[in-house]
Amino acid sequence: MAGNRDFYMEPLKACAEATRVTFGQVLRKRPFFALWLARFISSVGDWLALLPLFSLIAFQRHGSAAETSMVMVSFSVPVIILGPVAGAFVDRSNLKRTLIICDLVCAVLAALLAFSGHLYQMYLLMAGLSAASCFFIPGQTAALPLIIPENELLVANSINVQTLQLNQIFAPAVVGFAVAWLGEKNCFYLDSASFVVSALLVSTIPIERTAVRDVSASTTIWADLKAGLKFITGHPVARVLVLTIAIANGAVAIFEALFAVYVRDLLGGGSRMFGSVTSALGVGTILGAMLVGRFAQRQARPRIINAGFLVQAISVFVLGVWAMPLTTLAASVGLGAGAALVFLSAQTFALEEVPPEMLGRVTSTATSVFAVVQLGAFASSGFLATWLGLRNLCYAAVLVVILTAIVAHVWIRKGQSSQAKNEGILEESFHP
Repeated sequence: MAGNRDFYMEPLKACAEATRVTFGQVLRKRPFFALWLARFISSVGDWLALLPLFSLIAFQRHGSAAETSMVMVSFSVPVIILGPVAGAFVDRSNLKRTLIICDLVCAVLAALLAFSGHLYQMYLLMAGLSAASCFFIPGQTAALPLIIPENELLVANSINVQTLQLNQIFAPAVVGFAVAWLGEKNCFYLDSASFVVSALLVSTIPIERTAVRDVSASTTIWADLKAGLKFITGHPVARVLVLTIAIANGAVAIFEALFAVYVRDLLGGGSRMFGSVTSALGVGTILGAMLVGRFAQRQARPRIINAGFLVQAISVFVLGVWAMPLTTLAASVGLGAGAALVFLSAQTFALEEVPPEMLGRVTSTATSVFAVVQLGAFASSGFLATWLGLRNLCYAAVLVVILTAIVAHVWIRKGQSSQAKNEGILEESFHP
């Protein structure tokens, strides 16, 4: 009997060992390693364009709050316009060619930033870089299952997410020092070179897709947005969450668009301090994600979201009251942590409450709403800063976030009680 048991158990043990996938095993696959390295270089390239541009406008040219915030406006507009369309285009395009063209376009635009003399030229070039990224990111995502076996996709995605998180922490600080040592123009040249290297790496990857979806992009996107909006407005809790998250994060986004001006005018710092503050936001995001995973699993999702609002409000209040390097770094960590509490909990709520067949449409619609509100916040931040002053703008943002959290708490409780009452009536109708 023992021999027979061993005979049957050995194949099972071998199967278990075969299905255990490690990070090293995935990274040793040359196509994935090339795609991962290209993505890493491209994400560093994003910082090599964004932070030097902020430095050039805010610290070198001493641009106004409105001129500085327009960097984020120019970055956000293509995301709103092209974000939904880009995914449909990628589904029908030659992936490898699309990725290479996006990299080469970004290389040219980044190099042109070094020669741009007027603000409108910088804004247009930044918008072009953002537009190319709208196609590059979904293209890389679509290419992943074509070069990695299905049983290794989870590990591959984990590697990508962790790389982007680490990049969000270290890249801004490193780029901030690079701007101080090398100057903005040389950073733009480095950015251009990074995209060329990324294109060369992608060119080595065998990406083949046997079937290409033939869909009408505009019709499908519009129908999906309408279906997602209908679900959100009809759900008693979802409509409150989407509205309040959009308002609260729009209030915080007004300040985030002016971080470079805050560092310059209230801290007396430069590009290195600005890079450190941006890295602190990334640290806070990861800490917030860890807190959600460790302590918030049994908490109601709306309660965690309100906690995130409170953390953001306290952080912005600290920025308004104590304009010192140490408190600014601590408050930046708080802003990142609060954002993680809000968005991770909202994402979990969507996975729990939204039917699987509606999840993509609801998520894309909510993302579009957030992006439009954020764009409005970026566009108005310069005017508000000039009118109110940076400190008063902080206090106004705190007030908006706290009022939004209170309204959200009251409305969600009413919505949940109404939903429970309707479910009770429905249950009684089935079981009189």
